[in-house]
Amino acid sequence: MTPFQVNSPADLDRLIGIMQQHAPHRVPLLQAVRHGIITMVELTRDAALPVGDLERCKRPTLVLVGDDDGLDCGPDGWAARPRLAGWARHAVVHAAGGDVSSYGATVGLTLHRHRVVLVETGTKHGLAWHRLFAKAGIPTLNVITPAGGIHPIPFNKEGLH
Repeated sequence: MTPFQVNSPADLDRLIGIMQQHAPHRVPLLQAVRHGIITMVELTRDAALPVGDLERCKRPTLVLVGDDDGLDCGPDGWAARPRLAGWARHAVVHAAGGDVSSYGATVGLTLHRHRVVLVETGTKHGLAWHRLFAKAGIPTLNVITPAGGIHPIPFNKEGLH
């Protein structure tokens, strides 16, 4: 699968429009990219962390790991895992439904810490992602569901007709 690349401000504007409809929590990240205040790289499972490219970034940089897409596998399923904690200065493990305020705060954290990894994950793998960063001494903000909640909410196929 070829990753989606944004090659122009118009591409980014179109992507923001799509996200406003389908994933509004990601809009603060994309707007920060659009305004030139951060650089963002979204990894795929089989991609190595492009450390050389990241080292050359002049702007604060956010690496996004989307491990709550139905293929949820935790850190062991990501090729970039061995280098993520070594590169990051801070991590956010988001094991709850995405919300605009958390993602906006992540932009602020990126501006302050310059190298942030945001992991979108489910309840099942939240602790494993936390441990990856904690083992390396990386400060980690964990966003979790309220007591007893799970993310993602299991899909009920019975209700479909």
